[in-house]
This record gives sequence, C-alpha cells and structure tokens, in this order.
Amino acid sequence: MKLAIGWIVFGVPFAAAVGASVRLLFRWRSEQHRFVKALAVLLATLAALWACGALAYVQFVRPLPAFDLTVESWGLLLSLSGIIAGGIALRYPPSKSSAVDTEAQYRLR
Repeated sequence: MKLAIGWIVFGVPFAAAVGASVRLLFRWRSEQHRFVKALAVLLATLAALWACGALAYVQFVRPLPAFDLTVESWGLLLSLSGIIAGGIALRYPPSKSSAVDTEAQYRLR
C-alpha cells in the first residue's frame, strides 16, 4: 500500500473522531450520558491513532514480523470496543435542549 493511500484510509476516521469530539465538547454541559459518548469517541480515536502509528512504524522504522499479529489484534480490540460503545451511545440521542443550548451559545459569540 502506498503511503498516501494509507494515510487517507486511516486519517479520515481519525479526522471524523476529532470532529465528533469537538462537537461533544461544545455540548458537554447539556449532553446526557456523557461518559458513554466520550468513551465511544475516545476508543474510535485510539483505534485510528493505533493504525496511523503502526503504519508510520512500518514505513519509517522497520516491517513487523510476518506471523506476529499482536498489533492487528490490539487494533481489532480497540475498533470493536469503539463499535460497541458507539452502538450503546446511539441509544441516547441528543436532547432537544442540547441543540437549543448550542444554538444559543453560537448566537452569543
């Protein structure tokens, strides 16, 4: 895999996780079930960072051993944990008051 393609494949989920964390930060006070939503965003961010770090290590330091799947298994564990936490967080949509509060905050600026 070329370096540019790898950074696009792993960088886009990382950028989405950063965008989700910024949005959660703006709605932090009025958001219900903050812990579950923050955990879902954190695990997604960690999985993307793990993938980008592994890609950078392979490209710039040395290749990983052929039959040692430790890096892949930890990445899979982080990703699956993020998917489960995200599925749980989807059960708690943002309340109407949090959307109104966010719009009021933007008007005050």
